[in-house]
Amino acid sequence: MAGFRASAGIRWGGAGRWASAGVRQCQAMVTEIGLIAFLDRCTSFMTGWWKLGLYMNDRLPLLQDTLSQYTPADFSGYSGPQLIYGFPAGTMIGERAQAAAYEITFTHDGGPSNCTVYGYYIEDNTGRLSIAERFCDGPIEMDRTGRQLRIRPTFWAENERE
Repeated sequence: MAGFRASAGIRWGGAGRWASAGVRQCQAMVTEIGLIAFLDRCTSFMTGWWKLGLYMNDRLPLLQDTLSQYTPADFSGYSGPQLIYGFPAGTMIGERAQAAAYEITFTHDGGPSNCTVYGYYIEDNTGRLSIAERFCDGPIEMDRTGRQLRIRPTFWAENERE
């Protein structure tokens, strides 16, 4: 069994734009209430709309990637991308607002098809790639009965620090 906490986040940063000459820009600070509200809005949008799947090609995700660049896993028991759901309200963990969805478990059912899984991807309900992550600790062999890969999508928002 292998388990991963899929983590994607948003750093909130920036500064106001001042029309007056000689006024130095400072960094905006989003409050805890603001971070949680923003995260809750994002995760409510994702629930039941985004799907998480596994990919088996040796690919390092890039900003311009599309779903066609990822080869879906094909081990016995894999039924394709699964809906992400079950986000609770965001909570503050230190200076970061965080919310984790229900864990998604993929299990080899003992059939004849095995494969190496390099990472996961998240697509929206129109089939567009939204997020992809290669497993940092290397690929996972889905090669025997009962072998499981568990992923718990976790999203966060925090203030950017300079």
